[in-house]
Amino acid sequence: MSCLAVLVGRLRRDRTGTLVFTAIDDYTKWLWLVLPIARIFAPRWKILLVRYRIDDVIDDHKLFGARAKGWLVALVRYLTSATVCCFDERVNKKHYHLLPDPWSGPFGQFEARVARREYGWNEHDFVIGLIGTQDARKGFDVAVKAMLLLADKSVNVCIVGRIEGSQEGCADRLREAYGERLTHFDYYVSDDVLAKVMAASSVILLPYHSAFSATSGVLSRAAASGTRVIASEHGLVGWRVRRWELGAVFRYPDAEELADKIRAIRRETSYSNAKEFASRSTDQALVSSFGSIWIALRDG
Repeated sequence: MSCLAVLVGRLRRDRTGTLVFTAIDDYTKWLWLVLPIARIFAPRWKILLVRYRIDDVIDDHKLFGARAKGWLVALVRYLTSATVCCFDERVNKKHYHLLPDPWSGPFGQFEARVARREYGWNEHDFVIGLIGTQDARKGFDVAVKAMLLLADKSVNVCIVGRIEGSQEGCADRLREAYGERLTHFDYYVSDDVLAKVMAASSVILLPYHSAFSATSGVLSRAAASGTRVIASEHGLVGWRVRRWELGAVFRYPDAEELADKIRAIRRETSYSNAKEFASRSTDQALVSSFGSIWIALRDG
């Protein structure tokens, strides 16, 4: 059951209020201006804005688009007395409430040794994992360049997800170089399969494009699996990897530095912060946190 379904069920059971959920993306932010009008006709409404991208709050350069978004959010909050929530712990503002970035599934429930045996990898193999649709946003081209620099026959690559058409040239070079050492699940897999692959991986690569600065569900699932990551140093993902010591970061799009980080991480021991980081971001933690904010808002 999704986090939202659990929240709705809790509200219905406790009869604490009615939850109206709507998703407004970056292209329709102007719809937020409808909220002040709705507040006139429904003065008892409690409005909760949950924000996913908060570049207007975090970014130092403050481009006009980010500034305009910030002004809009501030205006809506002022006119509606709305409570604002986000998933980014870098935010330190009075009117923002932090929600855990949720994940769910059987991650961390499979032994690496058993999972490796299932997919044909031995305990000495170094397995690089790439999770999700591989495209320019995921930095697939940078990952391939780095992996082609690794002259080590004990390195294996496992991709779970389809490869976007524009990246087929990179994929062909990777197939030619790695041959049978490349495993590709180019179809939908269950959470059990994904959890086994992540447990069996020695490292998960998250070389996100510089234009991407939000969160990543792969990061928390890798942490729950006890698997280190190497991520681009920018954005929330890079910040979390440094803050919680979840692996290493590199300067995107420096493929040579990424290759060096892969070589270096082979020599490092396991880390201890992963489970703590993952436990703070479960879907149950989100339900509990959101429920507390809702009750405080209702009673305030």
